[in-house]
Amino acid sequence: MNNAASRKVSATMSHNGKPIAAAEPGSTIVLDLQIQRTNSSPLNYRWDPGPAELVATNAASGTVKLPPGAGETVAFVEITNDDGGLLSGSIAVPLKTTASASQSGLVFKILDDNGML
Repeated sequence: MNNAASRKVSATMSHNGKPIAAAEPGSTIVLDLQIQRTNSSPLNYRWDPGPAELVATNAASGTVKLPPGAGETVAFVEITNDDGGLLSGSIAVPLKTTASASQSGLVFKILDDNGML
């Protein structure tokens, strides 16, 4: 992971336009990424919502329909630019029915970062 320590990436989650810390199983949420970077080239996003359903998008946010059960949903996203930049990460969606719901906010875990975004 090149440059991962200095990369600033955060994720927020909302339901019906309101920020939430934990989601109801089976609900539809929006995951939104914020990335601080120095390169100004346009970004491309490829989302993979795992077992959830996703409204296809090439944007910093994705609308996700969570499965009805209490199982963990992890969304993955790969972000690239035309200059060869690559950043991929994961977001574990906290559910109201799990102990993880008491944690504060979503965590964007960087899986790969070539430092070129």
